[in-house]
Amino acid sequence: MDQATQRPRFRTDVAMGVLLAWGVCALLYLDVAARLEAGASDGLAAWLRAATRGGVISPLDAWASAMRRLACAVTLVSLPFVFPAMWRDRRALAARVVGESTKETVAFLRIVVATILLVTTFVEDLPSVARLPASAARPKGVMLLVLGIPGVADAARSPAVLQGLVWGTRGLLGLSLLGLGGRRMVLTAAVSTFLFGGLLRTYANAFHAGLLPIWLLLVLACFRCTDAWSLDAWQSGPPQWASSGERRAHYGWARYTFFGVLSLAYVAAGASKLFNGGPWWWEPDNLRVILAMDALNPMELPFRVGLPMATGPAWPLALLGLAAVLTELGMLGMLFSQRARWVMPAAMLATHVGIAVMQNVLFADLILVLGLYYAQVLTDRCSPCASTFLRRRTAPDVESPDGSADGHVITLGAPSGSARDTRPFMAFASVFLVANLAGVEFYPLTGMQMYSRRNHDGVVRYNRIVTVDDRGREREALPQQWVRALRDSRCRFHLHRCFGEGDDGLACDDFMRGFAHHLETTGTPDANHVVALEVQEWRWSIRDHRDDPDHGAVSSRVRIPIVGRRVAHAP
Repeated sequence: MDQATQRPRFRTDVAMGVLLAWGVCALLYLDVAARLEAGASDGLAAWLRAATRGGVISPLDAWASAMRRLACAVTLVSLPFVFPAMWRDRRALAARVVGESTKETVAFLRIVVATILLVTTFVEDLPSVARLPASAARPKGVMLLVLGIPGVADAARSPAVLQGLVWGTRGLLGLSLLGLGGRRMVLTAAVSTFLFGGLLRTYANAFHAGLLPIWLLLVLACFRCTDAWSLDAWQSGPPQWASSGERRAHYGWARYTFFGVLSLAYVAAGASKLFNGGPWWWEPDNLRVILAMDALNPMELPFRVGLPMATGPAWPLALLGLAAVLTELGMLGMLFSQRARWVMPAAMLATHVGIAVMQNVLFADLILVLGLYYAQVLTDRCSPCASTFLRRRTAPDVESPDGSADGHVITLGAPSGSARDTRPFMAFASVFLVANLAGVEFYPLTGMQMYSRRNHDGVVRYNRIVTVDDRGREREALPQQWVRALRDSRCRFHLHRCFGEGDDGLACDDFMRGFAHHLETTGTPDANHVVALEVQEWRWSIRDHRDDPDHGAVSSRVRIPIVGRRVAHAP
C-alpha cells in the first residue's frame, strides 16, 4: 500500500486514539470527582493540591484543575496529527508569520527593556529587607538552591552586600543599555536581575510585576541585539557575519521570540483562570471578591473604584471578567495574525488601565513593553530593510556595502532563518507551556496564575495591621514604612503566618516585634500613646451583606504589646 493510501488510515487511527484518551480522562474525572464529593480521604487530596498549585482550595477543585490541564496537554500533542499538512509545511508557515526585521528594531527592544529593569532597581529598595528578621525569609524556586550555598544566606542578610548587588545590577544593565560587551553582557545582566528579583521575593509575596522583562532580556541575549545603536557597533562597524537576507531573518526571529514570549505569558494567565477557576471563573460573585479584596488591602495606588464596582450590579462585573479572559487568550493570535498584532496590544493596554484603576495594581513595565508593538514601526524606518511583522511590504534583497539597496525586490520570500535562530523560540515556548500545564511556581518559572482561583463562598478575606493606643483607638499601620521592599501589600504572607501554628507563628512573632521596635524608635510621643500592635483577620460575606458599611468584621486577631518608650502613632 502506498503512502497516499496509508495516510487517511493513519489519521483515522490517531483521531480514534485521541477520542479514547479523552474518554478515559472523562471517566476518571467523574469517578474521582464523585468520591471527593462523597468525602473520601485516601490521601489523594494532598497529592492533587501539591501537583496543581495556583490557589485551588478544595480537593474537587484540585482534581478538576488537574484534568483540565491534562485535556489541554492531550489537545496540544494531537495537533500535529490532526493538521499534518500544516506540520509538514511548518518552516514555510514560520517564514510567513515571523517575517523579517531590522537590527535597529532589535536594538530598540534591548534599550527599552534594559531601561525598564534599570528603573526598577531604583524603585525597589532591596537593602531594606536586611531589617527583617531571618525567620521572615521564604526562598522561592532557584533561590532555595542559591541561598543553600554555604555562606550565601548570611551574606544576603548584609545591607552592604545587598547594596553591592544593587549597584552591580545597575552597572550591568547600564552596559547592556549602551550595548557594550555583546550578548554576554546582556546575559550577565539578566542573571543578575534574576538574583535581584529573587532576593526581593524571598521576603515578600510571589508577585509578577517586573518578572516578565527579565525573561525578555534573557530572550534578547540569545540573539545579536547589539548590532545597532550600541558601543559595540560604533567600535566594530556594520555587521558582516552573514548575507543581508540571513541577517533580516535572524532579526525577525529575535523580534518574534521577544513578542512571542510576551504573548504566551498572557495566554498562560488566561488559561490558568480556566484551569484553576473553571469555565465560569468570570461570574460576578467571583469578581466581587477579587475587586473587594484588592480595594481593602493596603495597595500602593490610591484608587478605590473597585469597591463600588464590587458592590454594584452583576452584569458589568460579568462583562469585565469575560473580557479579561478573552483578551488574555486572544493574545495567542499575535503569533499568527497581523491583524491581531495591531488590535490585541491596544486591548491589553486597556485591560491594564482597568486593572490599575479598579484593582490598584500597576504593571507599568508591561504597559511600556506592549507599546513597543507600535513603536517598532518607527524603528523600521531607520533602516533600508523592511519589517513584515506588522504589515507586508517589499524590501531590498541585497544591500551594498554603503547600506543602499541594489534594486532587487522581494515580498514574502524571506529566509525562514537557520535552525539556531528558531531554537530560542521553541525553548522558551516549551518552558512556558510546561510551566502553565503543570502549574509550576518555581521562581523564575511561573504559570502566571494571578487571581486564578474561583471563590465559592462569596467571602472576602483580608488582613490589616493597626496600632492600638491607650484609649483603645485603632489606626492603620503600614509595614512598607518600615521596609520599603514590602510596598504594594507584599507583606500579606507575613500576616497570614500570624494565624498559623508552629514555625509560622514564631516567624509572625519575630516580624511583628521587629515592626513594633521600629514604631518605638521612630514615633513621636503624644498624649494618646500607642500600647500595642495588632494583626487582624477580617471576613466579609459580600454575597449576603453587600451593603455592610464596615466591610465585614474581625474574625481573629493577634496582638503584640509595644514596650519601652511609647509612641503616638505609626509614622
